[in-house]
Amino acid sequence: MGIKEKEKVRLGKQTFSPQQISGMFLKEIKKLAEEELGEEVTGAVITCPAYFKDPQRNAIREAGQIAGINVLSILNEPTAAAYAYVVAQEIEDKENLFIVYDLGGGTFDVTVISSIAGQLEVLGTGGDPNLGGGDFDDCIVEWMLDRIKEIYPEYHASLDKEMLKVLRIKLKSYAEDAKKALCGPPLEEYKFTLASIDRFEGLPLPFEEVLTMKEFESMINALVDKSMESIDTAMEVPKSKTYNYTEDDITEILLVGGSTRVPLIRKKLSERFPGKPLRGPESGINPDEIVAMGAAIKASEHDPDNTEVLDHSMVDVTGHSLSVAVYDDDEKKMVLSIIIHKETPIPIDASHSFRSHGEGQSQVNIKVYQGEAKYPEDKDAMMIGEYLMEIDPIKKPTPLLVGLQIDEDGILIATATNKNNGNMVTCEINYDDSTQMSPEDLKKKQAALEATLQGQVGSTENPLDAKGGNGASSNVSTTAPPPPGTKVTQAAESGNMTSVAEQMNPVVRNLYKKAIENFDEIPDKSKIEVMQIVGEMELAARNGDQSRLMELYTPLNQIIDKL
Repeated sequence: MGIKEKEKVRLGKQTFSPQQISGMFLKEIKKLAEEELGEEVTGAVITCPAYFKDPQRNAIREAGQIAGINVLSILNEPTAAAYAYVVAQEIEDKENLFIVYDLGGGTFDVTVISSIAGQLEVLGTGGDPNLGGGDFDDCIVEWMLDRIKEIYPEYHASLDKEMLKVLRIKLKSYAEDAKKALCGPPLEEYKFTLASIDRFEGLPLPFEEVLTMKEFESMINALVDKSMESIDTAMEVPKSKTYNYTEDDITEILLVGGSTRVPLIRKKLSERFPGKPLRGPESGINPDEIVAMGAAIKASEHDPDNTEVLDHSMVDVTGHSLSVAVYDDDEKKMVLSIIIHKETPIPIDASHSFRSHGEGQSQVNIKVYQGEAKYPEDKDAMMIGEYLMEIDPIKKPTPLLVGLQIDEDGILIATATNKNNGNMVTCEINYDDSTQMSPEDLKKKQAALEATLQGQVGSTENPLDAKGGNGASSNVSTTAPPPPGTKVTQAAESGNMTSVAEQMNPVVRNLYKKAIENFDEIPDKSKIEVMQIVGEMELAARNGDQSRLMELYTPLNQIIDKL
């Protein structure tokens, strides 16, 4: 969510942006919280991965607004976990240096955080957005396929590429069960029994094999080592820092995310940090919930009726460098000049001197980028805003002082000062200003969301797409489901469905069409999930991601099979 593309998820005659779909999620969460608490929920602290850039964070904020929620702050997940731990364990009076090892289903963050007298400061970050527990499942699936090939070579040889993909996806749920079993109470082996399964693409049954803990650890060893390399990145102290620390200074390791239950991870961490305690379930910490706990504690501090004052503060850091595009005389091209470096403590006010390029310029267009790219044309270069500085069209280049400021709420302010006359322009950088919602647009989106959730939408275009809606979007959007009650049966009349379906392989295409054509027969409790999967399939098809399509096949097939 928040990548500058015009991608939408279309279901029937309705289209949804990432913010709209996320707003539906938040609206439902808000409703559940109000039912549980017996009072209205007006604000929330929302967490996100530490590597999220400003466009993604702004998209989260807009989703909250659409859902009628005042987003009090957006907190990095590792920081939220450390905050919850410090408060829950009542260790405010101690000096600690944490490693927050956060491994979820699909992403990995590692953060170094200091805690002194209840004051938390992020010192270093690392991670891998493409590493998670799902990769461990994939390792087990490949092991199962190898065993099938060994036991039933003729059957395995008969599988074409598409059949093999379907089989791989169907095996994944069994792989996940095996992983969870081996990560629970001490267990040396896990026995697979697939004799009761009747939809395995003609797999000869029974299939009864034993996966030992030793085999499991061997197959995931390289992935766990990869996560340890990210710790190296987080432990690197930038030269700009005045402090210094080593691994010997680490006092404890906080385990966050369900995948940290894997025994090999704990073993590797204990070997790397001998004698340092690992804080997980055995310490009363639920790795699945601690991030939410941190967000809840932070949100409580905004409650005017909260009489308990917590003597805590958090100093986070910039997750990415902030640069401006300038012309380099030596390279004879535009380059990105860093003004605020990655992992600089927030708030921060930094500036750098430049000069206009060429003679006779009447204005300078200053473009702000986020990330570690060296050139504006680099693939990972992300422009997050631009603004104009009027200058006198004199013959000599005009000296300029360009400044960037980030306040405690993460708001980015850009300035430019003409050193010749002192004139200054100031601009709040809010990713793609042309897409920001006016109060009128916000009201329209909120009303449209409410109507959609009530199943009252009948127009060919969802009112949520009114002019002025945020154009930022991403693949992440499709992981959130559209609302219950939305009709998708008309999609068969649309050329859009046909063109998208043609980009799917035949196995997935048939299931996709079946889900849309029989949508009204799907139980209400499953409609959200079906719409989510259908939306993800459409996006994957447009992106040509056949592997993702096959991953989505199994959960949708399980629902449709029950009709």
